[in-house]
Amino acid sequence: MKVKSNDQHTIVNIKDIAMQQAKDDIPCEIHSGQNCGSFCQTCDEVVCPLCIANTHGKHHMIGLADGYKLTIKKIKTFSSELVMKLSNYENGRSTLSTFNSSEKFKYEIEKQIILSREKVLKDEVEIHTKKLLKDLDQRWDLLKKSVNDVENTTQKINKNLEFRNESLTNALASAKTVDVFQVYKEEKSARKQNTEPVNARIKRLPKYIPGKLQIQQALHGELQESNDDYEYALDHYELKVIKQYKTELKSIAQIVCCNDGKLWIRDNNTKKIQKIQFLNKRVHIN
Repeated sequence: MKVKSNDQHTIVNIKDIAMQQAKDDIPCEIHSGQNCGSFCQTCDEVVCPLCIANTHGKHHMIGLADGYKLTIKKIKTFSSELVMKLSNYENGRSTLSTFNSSEKFKYEIEKQIILSREKVLKDEVEIHTKKLLKDLDQRWDLLKKSVNDVENTTQKINKNLEFRNESLTNALASAKTVDVFQVYKEEKSARKQNTEPVNARIKRLPKYIPGKLQIQQALHGELQESNDDYEYALDHYELKVIKQYKTELKSIAQIVCCNDGKLWIRDNNTKKIQKIQFLNKRVHIN
């Protein structure tokens, strides 16, 4: 494999890259067959001779090399803005992720509180249910005893009535006069005892009335909205030119600010350095 010697290579100075780029043919997007040879600083675009003649005649024109340098600066500015926006969006996503994690943790906590409250209410309902059933059982036992007492008394009276009725029937069928008078006397005595009718007042069982759902909701609780909603908003940065100052240096590459308010500026082409100071809205060169 053969390698060219150094004297066969074309050496291009970094400073002349813009000039090399400017020498490339740039076809006009509007006029077919025409190449752009100038840069319209007014419209911020490359133009061909026909473009200048038809549209850009009164605009400020500069060479392609200067236009290339100017465009490179603007591209760098665009790139810086995009980097800033990307960083801003990344910070926003990080903040959003933190918010989501925080709310997820809060969700689990609130869920456990609700389930815990549910258990408390279930326990309270179970206790109250047992009390209701116990009260109902007691009332039922009391009612059964009352009914049984009335039934026993009724049976006793019924047997007495049957016995007396049988005695009267036998007296009517008896041929003995003494039996008739005796039965009559006993019946008169029995009637004076007034053991009938049986009067009893038995209290009915109470009726169960279910509680209203609204009361249950009030006992359980509710979800209360937060007053401090999370707002997802990214910081917005915009570069603005507040003031402009002219200098004899053509290409300012570096600016260093001193504590006394003075600036050091450096020309990238000539390597010249100037010390300047702003006084009364004017630039003073030291």
